[in-house]
Amino acid sequence: MFTDSGPINAHDKLALRVLGQHLSALSRYVPTTDSAISCFARLTPRQMEVVGLVAQGLTNLEIAGVLVLAEGSVKKHVSRILAETKCRSRTELTLAYMSRSPSA
Repeated sequence: MFTDSGPINAHDKLALRVLGQHLSALSRYVPTTDSAISCFARLTPRQMEVVGLVAQGLTNLEIAGVLVLAEGSVKKHVSRILAETKCRSRTELTLAYMSRSPSA
């Protein structure tokens, strides 16, 4: 992808720009911060179950099967969790969840 020498070409610049955007969005939760921990304190036990399953990489349909819920209910849970934690994606949510202290 990247050349060893010479000027950076347009393809390399685009790749760096996209990588930078993704890293910028994800870096909010590295390392652990008090805000990453405290955002989970406001969630219900059921929402925390959903967060744990999202962090394991399960889809909404898989989570619905595990928790014996309708897929639509899982979608609503995930949407509310994302809003409450101010995470913009399931990936950010997972990073925040994984970065909290074990006792949180």
